[in-house]
Amino acid sequence: MENAWHILKARLCKRFTKNKWERPSSEDELWKVMEEEWDAIDQEVLDKLAEGMPRRVEAIIAVNGNHVKW
Repeated sequence: MENAWHILKARLCKRFTKNKWERPSSEDELWKVMEEEWDAIDQEVLDKLAEGMPRRVEAIIAVNGNHVKW
């Protein structure tokens, strides 16, 4: 999940830096912009993240929930 949030955050930062006048002025506007950017993320990218989850979960189980470095 962190990777998906990172992608969304990077897209938002790029959008707001590039177009300063587009910054949302309300919570509703922010949600709209977030949904637009989320929808613009390539589905293949999200699929790859999801496909990697079983491997990541197994690694965390193997170290009894301790930190895993990727």
